[in-house]
Amino acid sequence: MSATSSVKRYYFEELTDLVRELQEAEETHSQIVKEVAARFFRRFDADYETWSQSIRIISQLDCLISLAKASSSLGEPSCRPHFVDQERSVVEFEELRHPCMLNAVADFIPNNVQLGGGSAKINLLTGANAAGKSTVLRMVSITMHVPPSDHC
Repeated sequence: MSATSSVKRYYFEELTDLVRELQEAEETHSQIVKEVAARFFRRFDADYETWSQSIRIISQLDCLISLAKASSSLGEPSCRPHFVDQERSVVEFEELRHPCMLNAVADFIPNNVQLGGGSAKINLLTGANAAGKSTVLRMVSITMHVPPSDHC
């Protein structure tokens, strides 16, 4: 018999033996699972460098595939950035289009953007209210990842 403050439990002798056997079997199972997992992790750890390099390569492929899918889903020309070694930083886009506006606006006007290099390091963007200043700034920020541009 066992009890709590609100319940009394009565067990048959056979049931008590079966419960004890079940608990022992569960404990044995738990120990075996821990031992198998430890052996598995030791074998995995023996080739840690190989696995680590494989994971890095797979993550890079996953990133490139995601970027390619995002770029192709735009339905507009897009380009891959070119990285060059120069003393001065350069960001240059020709015919830059906002990726979120490609399907929303039929007559979106692309922009050319140049920062650094032979151009100024800082540009002052001015214009009338509702002239698109914020859109240009967001467009440049967003398209640093997947530039929908004819040339970059």
